[in-house]
Amino acid sequence: MLINEAMRNIDINEAEVERKVLDYRYSLIAYQYQKFIIDQRLDNNVSPAEIESYYKEHLDNFILKQNIIQGTFLKVPKGAPRTNRLKDLILSTREKDINELKSYCLSFSEAYHLSDSLWMEFDKMVVNTPLAEIPNKIQFLQSYKFYETSDNEYLYYLKIDAYKISDNTSPLEFVREDIKNIILNKRKVEIARQLENEVYEKASRQKDFEIFSQQ
Repeated sequence: MLINEAMRNIDINEAEVERKVLDYRYSLIAYQYQKFIIDQRLDNNVSPAEIESYYKEHLDNFILKQNIIQGTFLKVPKGAPRTNRLKDLILSTREKDINELKSYCLSFSEAYHLSDSLWMEFDKMVVNTPLAEIPNKIQFLQSYKFYETSDNEYLYYLKIDAYKISDNTSPLEFVREDIKNIILNKRKVEIARQLENEVYEKASRQKDFEIFSQQ
């Protein structure tokens, strides 16, 4: 309907439209060929050494925009059983207690994250909980290793193993996947550049084009 309305109300330069359609068609063909070559030539393996090297050379590009933590977080319904045991389980380093906590979380927790090497954004971890309303989160992270609170429906437990404050350099592990993608994208750009050079040099050798200068 919009096209019909346009045809009735304005003069359409059909030649210009066809030219733009051809330009778009040729761009799509070139893009598809470029993607085909990149997929063939791209080495998707990025070594830990490459990632670490890029990280060290570009530290200023990896400044944290948020507070991040390593730790344990549990959101448990108030009616759940044995909640009086949770603090001891969370703080324990015994394998038996760690396994018991995992089993408990699978059975009764509304949401949870257990201690590992993964860095998490603090705000995302505690979203929609009373912890999200803490006015000074930096002071909170600096003051507490363990914290528990509640609302009308749930109990919340947080153990902080490590933290990094915003505006400081991000830990390598937090940006490892980002760096891998950056390196892969640089490789793709380089392959595309090489392809353009190869096509140009081949066409030049075969005299497939001429360059005309405008007077």
